Amino acid sequence: MSGNRFSYLLVLLLAFSIGNSQAHSDEKPRLFDATAALRDFRLKHDIPLFELPADRDQTRKELKGTVPKIRQLGEMEVFWIVDFTNFTNLGYLSPNEDKTYTFAELARISPHAYLYVEMGLGIDSDLLDQMVSEFESAIYGKMTPVFGMPPDALDEDPRVTILIATFLGTSMFGATAAGYFDDANQYTDSEAFYMNLGHSNEQEMIYINKDFVTRNMFTNQLDPLVLGLFAHEYQHMLHWARDPVEDVWINEGCSEYAMFLSEFDDTTDQHKEMFAISPTDSLTSWDNTLSQYGGSYFFMRYLGDHYGGNSAIEAITSSQFRSLEGIHSFLQSHSGVTFPEVFHNWGMANMLDTSSGDYSYSFEKSPPYWRILYESVGLQDLMPIFFTLRLKSFNVPEFEAFLPVWTHEYYLLQRAAGEAGQPFHGTIEVDGDYRVRVTYAALQQVGSFPDVTYNLLREDPVQLSPQGFGTFNIPGGDNHAALIISCLSSGHGPSITNATMTYRIQTFPGAAGALVQDVTAPAGVDDLLIESIVDDRMTLSWTAPGDDGMSGMANLYDMRYSTEPLTPDNFATGIPVRNLAFPRSPGTVEQFTPPDLPAETTLYFLLKIEDDAGHTAWSNSASGINGPADIIPPASITDLRIQSVGNLRAALLWSAPGDDGVDGTAKSYDFRWSLTPITTLMEFRQAQIVPGPNPAIAGTPQSVQIDEIPEDTEVIYAALRAIDDSGNVSGVSNVVQIPLGTSAVSEELWGLYK
Repeated sequence: MSGNRFSYLLVLLLAFSIGNSQAHSDEKPRLFDATAALRDFRLKHDIPLFELPADRDQTRKELKGTVPKIRQLGEMEVFWIVDFTNFTNLGYLSPNEDKTYTFAELARISPHAYLYVEMGLGIDSDLLDQMVSEFESAIYGKMTPVFGMPPDALDEDPRVTILIATFLGTSMFGATAAGYFDDANQYTDSEAFYMNLGHSNEQEMIYINKDFVTRNMFTNQLDPLVLGLFAHEYQHMLHWARDPVEDVWINEGCSEYAMFLSEFDDTTDQHKEMFAISPTDSLTSWDNTLSQYGGSYFFMRYLGDHYGGNSAIEAITSSQFRSLEGIHSFLQSHSGVTFPEVFHNWGMANMLDTSSGDYSYSFEKSPPYWRILYESVGLQDLMPIFFTLRLKSFNVPEFEAFLPVWTHEYYLLQRAAGEAGQPFHGTIEVDGDYRVRVTYAALQQVGSFPDVTYNLLREDPVQLSPQGFGTFNIPGGDNHAALIISCLSSGHGPSITNATMTYRIQTFPGAAGALVQDVTAPAGVDDLLIESIVDDRMTLSWTAPGDDGMSGMANLYDMRYSTEPLTPDNFATGIPVRNLAFPRSPGTVEQFTPPDLPAETTLYFLLKIEDDAGHTAWSNSASGINGPADIIPPASITDLRIQSVGNLRAALLWSAPGDDGVDGTAKSYDFRWSLTPITTLMEFRQAQIVPGPNPAIAGTPQSVQIDEIPEDTEVIYAALRAIDDSGNVSGVSNVVQIPLGTSAVSEELWGLYK
């Protein structure tokens, strides 16, 4: 077995060194995630998801017609595709400018897919057959029960399109992408372009780089990598149907899981390997590194191993909550455990992979497998392999390190020859406002290099003071140990996923005079109150307590409600609220609107606060009568009129409606214009969208300007609707016909032309 490991490792090292050499010479990664690049553009430019009516799917089917387009083998179609030249050379992507078109032939039709191949590629017929066969049996058949059905918002065709094409601007000797899913295709072309997503093909699609469609050198069959890519990108499409704005790390983790689920798990080996070498990339702050793909893979596999298998992943992808809150909500409902607790256990599994229990994986190629593989050729003496530092003594001078949130860092300590039986102690000091978990683990080394594993002898939590200072003892009988630093979150907010903390570690001879002990419970909350009731939505507020009294950050909130008064004694009978964030810094005013509360009911709320030592505190009880469900839409606007007209532009004026009829303030507008008359709701929905102002208080005059009207346009038609915060939509306003002239016409003069 060692010989096989050695040969395999040489292949891995060769690939790794070539990749790194190229990346360093180009100052850009060799392989990048095109799906993430497209998603990052929206995030960096704060482009929101387009707010479409609740009946969007049915609307689009009516728009396109209920009969899908009949496609014939061999027919040619034109597709919009991303040109990555600017991204690979300059590091940015602008979809409205960086898309071009290509011609492709429909090469295969299967029950659930169209396979198109760019003209001129000449891919062998047997490879095309294998692609569609494996898509049906290994990908579609196994993935849809877990990730759901593909979206079908536009073309009323259950098949998805797979396009194999040249990825312009990429090179197998430089920066390249293997495949991507572009959610622009889930919108009409005009909507996608308006949202700065670039042109849309108006059909469900994934794209595969033709450079990855190759034969396996050993079997001469289709390389499984391309099938793994099918699974990876297809999951992105399925995930979009359930949650189009899920955090990248969850989405990518699910795509990695999809490659395992469809039995192309070996195609993720490079990702696993890179994480096992360097597991200190953040799980949640996505930087598109191979290590992060490996981390997301291992985390999703760990959740599946311990919390329900495929059903756990299905529950997370279909959750109404996102990111940390979505997983935390699932864990609470499934097993009553918290996300920080599971994150710690996962981190320990990455180091130990015990035969069973919370610190185990169910498969062979866990992080210790890869660590041992690298240690088998002595690479731990040349570069960090899993452990950031391997300290050959328990007497360690102070050093400083940095760690992103939701990341583990591992230090291996071993006793030097002259330190036998001698006790030591260490200190750790954390800067800033972070929730940190530090663990001292006494280890037993089993075997000798190159096959070393570690058994856990003892696990000692290291308590930190509210100022971030902690101490730990290294007894004289411990010959091997590990210090695990887990940066859980930042005090700047419950959803901050991209902060980095600084910390310092040092050890000394002799036992500590006194360890930092957490004997103080969090402060209680005495100002829990129902701050507002709007329709059937109650918003509660309170002042965040600390970990020790009002110092440090508490570990966890648990809020429950009931139709009967709640006390600590009957708290367990209450209904847990969902999606409650982690505590923030003490003194911060917390606000929370629990979802799905019963309407027109007297409700009682109670909040339990926990610290990381298990101490608890309680809030006062808050109660109130929830309001009725909001079923009243904003009033329809009836006074839409022309304010001014210029050359290829127009400004319109109207009076703001209310949230409920003519009372209150609506949430948003849906404003549209068209080159043809708007006489039906369908024609309104087909019209071009115009960004406008947020609604003002009912009765307030408001205006919007329509720009970028095509040349030679003589007349346009415009109308709008209002939407409230419960999703109720007003009727379409009166429709205004706007003749376009070459000189501006004011509202006062417009009466002459009516």
